[in-house]
Amino acid sequence: MKKIIAGSVLSILFLAIAGCCSKPPVKEETPAPPVEEVKKYDEKNYGSVVYIKQDGGFFGIVNDRGEKFVPDLLPDMFRFDGLRVFFDYQVLEFKPGSKKWGVPIQLTVIRIE
Repeated sequence: MKKIIAGSVLSILFLAIAGCCSKPPVKEETPAPPVEEVKKYDEKNYGSVVYIKQDGGFFGIVNDRGEKFVPDLLPDMFRFDGLRVFFDYQVLEFKPGSKKWGVPIQLTVIRIE
């Protein structure tokens, strides 16, 4: 009888220790949002408005990568040298006689940053 009690006590003790040391249940991770919803800093879309004195003077945008752009129409409220902006654009076809300082673009979005 002592063997049965000792065996039962050892079994209960083993189960109690095993239960305390087991790993917690693994939680299912929330899936990452689709790529379209992740908004990251993209240095090609942030830059500064600059005034260029050549060809009679005009405004351009230099993005944070150092790439130069010449918008076809830059609204008056953004015509300040050094103004930080976020912008998006479509590249325009290069036309003979146009400014060769940077890539000609049509702004689709621009806002002060």
